[in-house]
Amino acid sequence: MKRGMAVRLVATALLLTALPALGSDDPALAAPALQAQAPLPPQPPTTPPPPPVKHSKFATSIALAAAAAPGASFAAPMGVDALASAHPGLQAYLDTGLLRLDAQGRLQVYIRVNAITQGVRDALAGLGGVVEREEEAGRIVQASVPLSGLDALAELDFVEAVTPPSYGRVNVGSKLTQGDHLLDFDVIRAAQGIDGTGVTVGVISDGIAGLATAVAAGDLPASTMVRVGGTLVSTGGGVIATSFRSDGDLEGGLEAPAGSSSGAEGTAMLEIVHDIAPGAQLRFANFSTSLEFIDAVDYLAANSDVVVDDLGWYGMPYDQTSDVSTNTSAELNRDANPIRGYYNAVGNQAQAHYQELYVDSGVDGAAFVGKSGGLHLF
Repeated sequence: MKRGMAVRLVATALLLTALPALGSDDPALAAPALQAQAPLPPQPPTTPPPPPVKHSKFATSIALAAAAAPGASFAAPMGVDALASAHPGLQAYLDTGLLRLDAQGRLQVYIRVNAITQGVRDALAGLGGVVEREEEAGRIVQASVPLSGLDALAELDFVEAVTPPSYGRVNVGSKLTQGDHLLDFDVIRAAQGIDGTGVTVGVISDGIAGLATAVAAGDLPASTMVRVGGTLVSTGGGVIATSFRSDGDLEGGLEAPAGSSSGAEGTAMLEIVHDIAPGAQLRFANFSTSLEFIDAVDYLAANSDVVVDDLGWYGMPYDQTSDVSTNTSAELNRDANPIRGYYNAVGNQAQAHYQELYVDSGVDGAAFVGKSGGLHLF
């Protein structure tokens, strides 16, 4: 018998001999009598949360933000904390980055219109809105609009729907790579005398924070960097970088809430590419929303031989019919573009996601989410 098991058996035997025998007549050994418990007072029924605000043009999250900001004004914009405290749902939307408010109290939105015209741009500017990007198809405007202007926005005849933008997510973290040796790229370079010279590789990711350190360490080629007010807005030389974010920040991260972190995964990816193909010209682009990502893809496809990304998207079709997928495919197959390959990382989010077959809980969702139907049994 193993020593550990023997010790446990002996300890159990000692414990049992120390317990009083059931039904013992000895009062000193008798088990203490159970004390009568007073019945608990009746509990009031659980009140379900109020149904979400319904709106003919606004997504639920936008409608909640509009309803929470009647006191906001251009002179005294509502901040993130005040907006989050107005409704528990808003706290969740802001914490996860599904709603993003800038320092001026403007909410970033997608506005679907019947057609983008100068009149549309002027009307949005009249509400204090800032047009950041326009869809190529001419139906969606990406803009940041003051909370105080949301109700007026809904009254504009040309506005068909207002939703939060679709935001990208990085699939993996920054790691050192051993792929150069494991995949025998070092052997290929030595045997074939090739190092990527004459090839341009484009990278799309969150940001290039730490670029100066990487250049100084020799992990990336010499590059010039231009900052405006402390924000890195462009680079040239060995790494040519362009930001398609509304704030133009090449070091901005994709993590929520917006502006809460810097992004350095682009730097790590560029280092890997440079290890494998030290002679290649490097280009980089970053983004925040799906419209910005589409423009970044267009730019790199027109200026690179190979493009890679490490990104994933939530809330989009997974059958390659989303705007992101169809645009990437179109640019890859456009004869006028030099791009010959587009590669992206596959991520399954490991234990940070939830997926299973639907199971009817028998509970109607009308009181909880404002829509009838059986809720899923988690």
